[in-house]
Amino acid sequence: MNKNKFFQNALMLVFSTFAMRLVFTAFRVVISNKVGAECMGLFQLTFAVYNISVTFATSGINFATTRLVTQALSKSKLGAAKKVMSLAVVYSLVFGFAAFFAVFFLAEPIGVNLLCDVRSVLSLKTFAISLPFISVSSAVSGYFYATRKVGATLASRAFEQGIQIVSFFAIMHFVPAQNIELSCCAIVASSAVSEILSAVFLMVKFCFDNRRIKSQKQKGMAKNLCAVALSSALAAYLKSGLQTVENILIPIGFRKYGASASDALAGYGILCSMVMPVIFFPSFVLSSFSMLLIPEFTEAQTLNKKADIRSAAMISVRLTLLFSLFVSAIFIVFGQQIGGALYSEERAGPLIKIMAPLIPFMYLDSIADGMLKGLGEYNRVIKYSTIDTVLSIALIYFLLPKMGLYGYVVVIYVSTILNAFLSIRRLLKVSGNRISFFSDIVVPFASSLFSGVTAKSLSKALFTQKNTVGLIIMICFSVCLLAVFIFVSHGKMYDTVMYALSTVKALLPKSNFKKLRRINNN
Repeated sequence: MNKNKFFQNALMLVFSTFAMRLVFTAFRVVISNKVGAECMGLFQLTFAVYNISVTFATSGINFATTRLVTQALSKSKLGAAKKVMSLAVVYSLVFGFAAFFAVFFLAEPIGVNLLCDVRSVLSLKTFAISLPFISVSSAVSGYFYATRKVGATLASRAFEQGIQIVSFFAIMHFVPAQNIELSCCAIVASSAVSEILSAVFLMVKFCFDNRRIKSQKQKGMAKNLCAVALSSALAAYLKSGLQTVENILIPIGFRKYGASASDALAGYGILCSMVMPVIFFPSFVLSSFSMLLIPEFTEAQTLNKKADIRSAAMISVRLTLLFSLFVSAIFIVFGQQIGGALYSEERAGPLIKIMAPLIPFMYLDSIADGMLKGLGEYNRVIKYSTIDTVLSIALIYFLLPKMGLYGYVVVIYVSTILNAFLSIRRLLKVSGNRISFFSDIVVPFASSLFSGVTAKSLSKALFTQKNTVGLIIMICFSVCLLAVFIFVSHGKMYDTVMYALSTVKALLPKSNFKKLRRINNN
């Protein structure tokens, strides 16, 4: 593993993803406030079909490309890597156009009979157009992750986001007020336009970077690509199909609870389109590492570097725990204020606080999935996700008609904790690591919670402003208090932070900082 290159890419991803996630979250807030909770619920309902369509269109090609290109490059076979990409693009186009024809021509029966809302038909036809482009983009982005050229994917994502924002407001200019169907279609259309242009951008970048490399065909390459892609795709089909069933059952369960169709969509929209984006916003740090870990772990496994796998896995888990436990504590303490600052919907704040304890499980599951995929455990990841989705469907069927929105919260809790437990247990087993419940979990969470509560109490005593500025000051104060505790304690939290800081310092130009101590993995 080239640690300097890895952390340079990671830092680039962290800062750029933070900027893009901040802009996108603000964009989502503006959309939610502009079109309303019912429209966001319809969009989320449509998104269920979008997910399974994209799953079929991509059919495991991103993972297959990343893994096979990494294996070729670890053996210094550039021509073979380019040939993998040629086959991957053909594979992507076949599945991408198949997905397009299926969704576009079946949009009406899907919208009327499956989603039970005719207003979704136009949106389904609109996003279908982007499916071939999404598929090709998935293959090419896998190549750039494998070659550690993350700048190309970052540029495409920034370009995509800018196009989506501009196109949304341009399209909304022609949409009549309070028209739920056309407003939802405007959101989908802006996303489709951005996906198409982003795919074109990536393909041009790929062709330009590889114009001087000649393809080198190897025996069984196409068969190997299809085997890796389809083995993960078949499991992904099952998982995505079950998730689609889950998303379709949710509004039905709300209506059985006694809510009207409008109220059902509104409640669904608040939780999934308002609360969950806020909960996942800080995870931009972890998502930056997750995709980068796949080629690194694949290379280490190919070269049989077990010590690198063990060390990298332990560092990643401890950093994730420390970060996610702090974020969870912040949302528990300040969730009400955060919801009030972002949304006009008063139910958002309490739901943020309710969902906050799940953050460590969500973030750990995300980072564990990336490492397991890199170790060739992709089917194991899909297996765990399938188990928790089947359980979710059963719980949705029984709980939502009796408990409504809070029944769905219970479903999310059970499925998230189960999936995270299975993934982390498997990761620790294959990497040969273990975590301490007290020093790795209890101490960081208690410290974070104490810092948040103290900052909130002191801030209330020192100033009375309750606006966004006051909220930011309180959160920053919490960070400072936690930092003081970490540097005074000299425990595992200190070692973890010191390792991260020493890595960052080592990457700075003309740096003469002394090497700080590494984490004790025992």
